[in-house]
Amino acid sequence: MKNEDKTKEQLTNELKEMRQRIAELEASETKRKRVEEALYESEEKYRQLVENLNEVLYTTDRNARVTYISPNIEKISGYQPNDILGHSFLEFVYPDDLSGRIEQFQKVLSGVDLVTEYRYVTKDRGIKWVRTNARPVVIEGEVTGIQGMLVDITEHKEAEESIRESEEKYRAILDSIEDGYFEVDLPGNFTFFNNALCELLKYSKDELIGMNYREYTDEKNAKILYKAANKVYTTGKPLSLTNYKVIAKDGTVRILETPVHLVKDSNGKPTGFRGLARDITHRKQAEEALRENEEKYRNLIERANDGIAIIQDNIVKYVNPRLADMWGGKIEEVIGTPFTDYVHPDDLAKVVDLYKQRMKGKEDITQIYEASLKRKDGSKAYAELNTGIITYEGKPADLVIVRDITERKQAEEVLKESEAKYRTTLESIEDGYYEVDIKGSFTLVNKSLCKILGYTKDELIGMSNRQYMNEENARKVYQGVNKVFKTGIPSKVLDWELIRKDKTKRVVEISVSLIRDSEAHPTGF
Repeated sequence: MKNEDKTKEQLTNELKEMRQRIAELEASETKRKRVEEALYESEEKYRQLVENLNEVLYTTDRNARVTYISPNIEKISGYQPNDILGHSFLEFVYPDDLSGRIEQFQKVLSGVDLVTEYRYVTKDRGIKWVRTNARPVVIEGEVTGIQGMLVDITEHKEAEESIRESEEKYRAILDSIEDGYFEVDLPGNFTFFNNALCELLKYSKDELIGMNYREYTDEKNAKILYKAANKVYTTGKPLSLTNYKVIAKDGTVRILETPVHLVKDSNGKPTGFRGLARDITHRKQAEEALRENEEKYRNLIERANDGIAIIQDNIVKYVNPRLADMWGGKIEEVIGTPFTDYVHPDDLAKVVDLYKQRMKGKEDITQIYEASLKRKDGSKAYAELNTGIITYEGKPADLVIVRDITERKQAEEVLKESEAKYRTTLESIEDGYYEVDIKGSFTLVNKSLCKILGYTKDELIGMSNRQYMNEENARKVYQGVNKVFKTGIPSKVLDWELIRKDKTKRVVEISVSLIRDSEAHPTGF
């Protein structure tokens, strides 16, 4: 009986323990569910936060494969996250920026946080500018990949580029014109000007900014400027101020003509004046010289655009400063010497022959031609000569307008050498090099490709790949090339079978890359 009571007691205790354990498990399960619910709520909150960010969050492994990217990538690229996950992010980089992105990726893997900008190729093959802030992902002391944020800065870049181009355009226009552009405040202090005005007044930009008009005029001309500005301010109408004088830093007096305009702010309140100062000193001097000796200087003034020389009886009678500069010496060193001293031996015979024919009165000869000249230091210069017979001091003379084209000629020579160099390289390599248009027709081939296929260059140009491949290989070619066209990423393809002209077959390995024009439009492979 006692044993039986003991067994009941044991069973009762065990039942109590079991109930307590069940209660503990139920409490633990409730706690777990609460934690899961809290985690879910937290995850949902951060998921919504990530999806509503303007920035795209992403992670990659060490091989640049995308392991996570937030859904808002679709706003930038048109791709869904699943289109990108598992792919190398380099597949979406604009080809011209690819090498830079690879280098930057390696830097981040080395432990460097990096902010960079590059061009991203969208799903519709468009281009977006993005900025990425990337940092390494470190787990247990080891860099396992990178994480970062991506933001679309295309509009910013386009606006920035538009502003820069506009600024460069107008700055280039102002700096390229010979006239001096200026802006002054109401008291007459310089607030803005171009390089030509600095050249005109012989002051540096730092010296000229803030300078008052009374500092570069005498009392008489200061009054002329004040009167003109006051009239423009009072009437609001521009006027043309002519024949007033200014004093340059070196003490020389320049005669100017200037249209003066009133400058107003956005509220229509006058803030200053602007104008274009044209130096007419030489013109005034020339007018005086023409009055003294119209025959001597008329043709020089009409043609004074480049270097000018007057040659009579084979002797240089006159050169302008520009031509003396081209030669590298002084005017007085040239006057009175044979013109043949300044022609390079390579073109001496041609120049002398044309000169003699002109002096004999022949009209059906070349008047404008190119020739090489010899500078004072013995170096070679190239020029375009515009020639014509004039009367100088009562006798026929040859008027020569000289335009320096040395830089253009040197650039052409460099291009010729470069073209010859690369053409020689292409023709000397053993591998077959080719270029095809978008349709796959040859536009350029080297000798090695002709040898591989057994055709001449004339036979290959315009030939389609279907003419030297069977249908299966042509289909493989189309698939490979189409991938390069879509991604812009070069591809290496093994085991393409080609059919030679003599019907024998060759197996080749081919690398394919995309050719683009200056506007980045694909034109071939």
